[in-house]
Amino acid sequence: MNPFQAQFPLSPRKFWKKFLPVIIPSILFSAFVGVFFAFFLPFFHGNLELSAESMIRTSILLTVGLSILVLALYAWYFKVYIRTYSYEGGDNFIRIKKGVFAPREIHVQYQKIQDVYVDQDILDRILGIYDVHISSATMSSGMEAHIDGVNKDVADGLREFFLNKVQRATVGYVDPAAPAMAEQNQAAAPVQLSEEISSAAYPIRPMWMVVSVLGTIFMSLIIGLFTAGYAVAKTSDDGDGLPFLGTFLVFTAGYFVFHFIGILLWKSNYSFQLTPDYVLYRTGILSKSERHLPYRTIQDVSISQSFFDRIFGLYNVVIENAAQVAMTKGRLSNANIKLVGLAKDQATHITETLKPIILSKTSIQTGI
Repeated sequence: MNPFQAQFPLSPRKFWKKFLPVIIPSILFSAFVGVFFAFFLPFFHGNLELSAESMIRTSILLTVGLSILVLALYAWYFKVYIRTYSYEGGDNFIRIKKGVFAPREIHVQYQKIQDVYVDQDILDRILGIYDVHISSATMSSGMEAHIDGVNKDVADGLREFFLNKVQRATVGYVDPAAPAMAEQNQAAAPVQLSEEISSAAYPIRPMWMVVSVLGTIFMSLIIGLFTAGYAVAKTSDDGDGLPFLGTFLVFTAGYFVFHFIGILLWKSNYSFQLTPDYVLYRTGILSKSERHLPYRTIQDVSISQSFFDRIFGLYNVVIENAAQVAMTKGRLSNANIKLVGLAKDQATHITETLKPIILSKTSIQTGI
């Protein structure tokens, strides 16, 4: 184990993060194999009159034995996976290597990092561990460049390490005696904000909830109509089948309740803040995500409105970096940050505050 990994170690609970999700699939697979072989057992024995009790007993024994074998193999694999999992923060690159049979190793240059964020899925929250992600403009970095399964203090330490490296990184070598050095140091210095710009100072307006509910009602009606129509189409000639109205009401109400609860959970976890060095953005429903977007990586800032937003006078500030699509936990997701439910003057003020900050930070790379 290298000094960097010793300073920011993996949590012992990472093993359970990998092992717990495979327990039920392994047992189900073993049960399927056990029942399959027990069903064909009479043909293997040449005795087609074997009792059902013998077949059930054989099925149970095979299921238990195969489950133990499969889970033991998984446990061995995850132990080896964690033992060979390595990462190291050098002067200019972060190196991450993982894999047992086909190891993968990625090197990401600090100055190319577009985004740093910490998140938890449901299992992470249960186990009390975190994943630290970094991404550049390439999809491979979003897929591979993450250190998952660390305690909160380690996640905070890794986050600060990466953000510090990103803030200090420059393009090319600069002579320490160069006159431009003082100007670059000034551009790299933390931003001095004259006021607090955060979700506490600029909370989501109550009308945003109305817009969200209207959108949920609209989608609920579509889901209900589609499902009810499909149920009627499958109704048999003798009249059996689900009635249109009952199916419509059940699925419409069910989707609305499910989605409405999701909106409430998302709103309770949503927050943002402009810090001296980066945009801090927290969101999520059951799985929480915390992103840290350095100012120098921001490409565009825009103000957007949906159809319902225009009707109710709501505005959104969209902050985008070069990594427009990120790979998170094996799925594609938007890489931008969206500050929602703002008044027009609030959205304009946040945008106008960000523009000079972005300009001063990107001047390090352009030499302006």
